[in-house]
Amino acid sequence: MISQEDALRISSPISNEEIITAINSLGNNKAPGIDDITSSFLKGYWSATSSDVLTVVHHFFSYGSMPKRWKDTLVVLIPKVQGAKLPSQFRSISLYTIIYKVITKILINQVKDVLNSLISQEQGAFVPGRGIADNCLLAQEILQKLASLKSSTGYMSIKVDMEQAYDRMR
Repeated sequence: MISQEDALRISSPISNEEIITAINSLGNNKAPGIDDITSSFLKGYWSATSSDVLTVVHHFFSYGSMPKRWKDTLVVLIPKVQGAKLPSQFRSISLYTIIYKVITKILINQVKDVLNSLISQEQGAFVPGRGIADNCLLAQEILQKLASLKSSTGYMSIKVDMEQAYDRMR
């Protein structure tokens, strides 16, 4: 449950500065979505595009809707191995439109502090400063400890193969 203060903070109107911060935090030289607009273009031609970008982003946050086309993605298959032919030998990436990326970045910035208080300490992946390897290391240490106990009967562990869900663990 979030506090009333946090609820007010994340539901308050966004500022132009928040929009600009979101745009500036987008990586340069990234592939564009179906709109063919990159963050580098948006930043480089900000004087020409700022009025329209600010208007459409504010419109989204005021009315909570956007044209369906902005949510369309371009899905690209990236081979994991040279000469890939099987579906399992590819990973997919979704390329979003630039306005969708900006809105998403603003939403993330609004809720990230609140999420830290809601996400369990056991959550290993997708949290800054934590990784899935942390939980793997913890599991390995627990298994080593159990194996070293004098009465190491009555314990069981299960290994789940996550190959299809993740390319690799870093």
